[in-house]
Amino acid sequence: MSNFELPGLPDDQPIVEEAASDIEIPFQGALTVKEVHEAISLVTPLGNKIAAWVVKLIFAAACLYLFWFAWVTYREGNLIMSRVALGAAAVLLIPNTLSIYRPLRDRRRARKMCEEGRGIYAPSEGRVDDQGIHSKSPQAVSTFLWQGLAGFWASERVVVIVQRDNPVTLFISRSKFKNDEDWSKFLNLLSDRLHRL
Repeated sequence: MSNFELPGLPDDQPIVEEAASDIEIPFQGALTVKEVHEAISLVTPLGNKIAAWVVKLIFAAACLYLFWFAWVTYREGNLIMSRVALGAAAVLLIPNTLSIYRPLRDRRRARKMCEEGRGIYAPSEGRVDDQGIHSKSPQAVSTFLWQGLAGFWASERVVVIVQRDNPVTLFISRSKFKNDEDWSKFLNLLSDRLHRL
């Protein structure tokens, strides 16, 4: 017997065994553009959404008023005021047009990334267990321990999980789980371990 062997233990038995996890929920798949949009909508406060629409409506109303004013002053023969009003309307139209264009451009980019399986849309697989969330994608292999997670938002199709000391946010969709039972187990485990935001 060598100095490094313990008496009474067979050679094939490990000296230290890892504790077996009571729960292990596998997941696999990729997020869709619709799921990511829903996740972002979940975390955006309602006040911000309302404020954005109010600002857009104010810009639109101001543009309509200026076009009306330009038309009235033109009919009265005041070409200078008509041109000033048209210029002001054009200046107001630029940010309003950009506020409509940017989301359309971003969705087009997101669809392209989703089709190519890049970034947040890359396929991933992993498991959720008593220790945390373990994920593997083409870009990274990650483990998110429960004590490092701060809370979560959930809808019927998507969960958004926030970390305590890291700006990285996890999006996990219902479509990544093989059945509704696994999705329910996952939501129950989240509710037991984390604060719902």
